[in-house]
Amino acid sequence: MIRKQLSLTHYVALPTPRYQITPEKRLMLAILQEAVACLEKGLFRTSQRCSRPAHEAAQWIAERDPTWLFSFESICDNLNLDAEALRQQLLRKEQDGHMVGRRSA
Repeated sequence: MIRKQLSLTHYVALPTPRYQITPEKRLMLAILQEAVACLEKGLFRTSQRCSRPAHEAAQWIAERDPTWLFSFESICDNLNLDAEALRQQLLRKEQDGHMVGRRSA
């Protein structure tokens, strides 16, 4: 069975056209998109353990540190995204128990 990979655009409307955002914001957007991709790959794993990148992406998204330039909070703020609403959407599957393999110690 082939499962469809979701992208960041599934969760939020992104600024367009692309050339209107600064290179710095493009970098932030790329970081956010990579985190979503890692998280989605982990959601669709069939094994009992979540991939390390998916686990790290979930931790990064869950962290509420606005002081670091490349934190989830800071990136959302710079991209004019509602960090809490996006966090809830991205982590909903994990909280509902659909994310396979919460990392064990």
